[in-house]
Amino acid sequence: MKMHFLKLFLLNLILLSQIHGQKACFEEERIGLLELKSFAELQGYESDQVFHSWVGDPESDCCGWERVTCNSTTGRVIQLSLNNLREQDPPPCIDHHIVYPIGFGFGNPKPKLWNITLFKPFKELRLVNLSNNEIDGWSQNQGLLRLEELVTLDLTCNKFTSDILQSLNSLTSIKNLILRSNLLEGSFPANGTYING
Repeated sequence: MKMHFLKLFLLNLILLSQIHGQKACFEEERIGLLELKSFAELQGYESDQVFHSWVGDPESDCCGWERVTCNSTTGRVIQLSLNNLREQDPPPCIDHHIVYPIGFGFGNPKPKLWNITLFKPFKELRLVNLSNNEIDGWSQNQGLLRLEELVTLDLTCNKFTSDILQSLNSLTSIKNLILRSNLLEGSFPANGTYING
């Protein structure tokens, strides 16, 4: 009788957790998001304006933060919308053509290189939007190898050259790779691995 009651109790507990889902983000992902915010600030982005809901309070649920989408069941971060971090209106890239506003980065001695290992804590990340950020490349690309769930990567309107393709080749889960309006030159594989339009 006790065993039957225990099984019934555990089944109800599992059912309740599935119905209500994870209500707060994982600590490692919350810390990872705060590290992304700090990195963005070091890169010259106005991180307090762009990420004002991203706070260091341990009680703050990062699933409710702007630019973050979590899986409603697992509580894991599945989408990061890190586009247009300069919050330019309109963004520097319009209608698939690059329009270079004053200060876009030419003549700027410090290239914008993103440390892609900062995405390592996000085990269920499916979509990353890094468009309109003046990114020149990756400072380290080992983090890309660990994004096994990543389906969509939007790198539109940055300053990537064809060298970026080698590091992106390791992303076997990618279904949508958007490289529109970068500084890509040369031919691209005909098998559809890369999208450039």
